[in-house]
Amino acid sequence: GPEMDIASLYKLGRDSVPSGDLRHEAIEAAAALEAPELNDDQRKLLKEVDRRGPRSSLPATNLRGMSRDVALGAIESAYQHAQRYNQRYIRVITGKGMRSAGEPVLKVALVEWCTAMSVRYAPEVLQDGTCGSFIVHVPRRRS
Repeated sequence: GPEMDIASLYKLGRDSVPSGDLRHEAIEAAAALEAPELNDDQRKLLKEVDRRGPRSSLPATNLRGMSRDVALGAIESAYQHAQRYNQRYIRVITGKGMRSAGEPVLKVALVEWCTAMSVRYAPEVLQDGTCGSFIVHVPRRRS
């Protein structure tokens, strides 16, 4: 039959992906979608954060299990809270998005929010190359 691209193959679900090399390739491709490549600004942002101490001490908001709209509200309020108390960075936990049908909803929502608000962010890439959390920069409020 006609060749399917690997991403659509993967979206059919792991179990319907043919076995052997093609299955392995599909899983590799999906892992690549899950594993973001950091750009220079994101690397710089993570270095700024790390100079201040352990990331685990940052104020954190856990979005896991929330719907997109509830998550957007939670991001907004965590951001405003951080701004009010002069916290420069927050950690937003999205989870890896493994339970989402199709694209990882919470990651996409966070990235869209940051982009719309012109806020710097960086995915925290784990040892295995996946990402389940982000660091978000909170600039000082313009008085």
